[in-house]
Amino acid sequence: PRMTEELGDVIWYVAEACAGIDKSIEDIDALSKNGELCNNSIEVCAVQMVRMACDAFFAINRLEVRDYATIVATRRLGEIWLMIRSICNHVGVHPETVMSENVKKLSKRYPKGFDAERSNKRYE
Repeated sequence: PRMTEELGDVIWYVAEACAGIDKSIEDIDALSKNGELCNNSIEVCAVQMVRMACDAFFAINRLEVRDYATIVATRRLGEIWLMIRSICNHVGVHPETVMSENVKKLSKRYPKGFDAERSNKRYE
């Protein structure tokens, strides 16, 4: 359960990154369909996912070369999505299930919609 909660947050961040380059999760999922799932341990998949996230972050922030940034970020997000699917496969859950559980968690936490101040106070 803890792994799926964390994956839900990662999927949320991927969705936000997709929005930043005018892509959808469906676009990214389509790109990763032909890729092979990672058969390494969950830990190795997670480390690879973090490396790819860093690459995507740096690409998205290179606004002076927007077309290049979009190409690189799209590729990296597709690779991240493949790692998410791999980890989901390891723990026996479907990404859509993880997403719906994350939405339920966030709806319960923020019944009136997201509140940055309330979010910051959660950790105090």
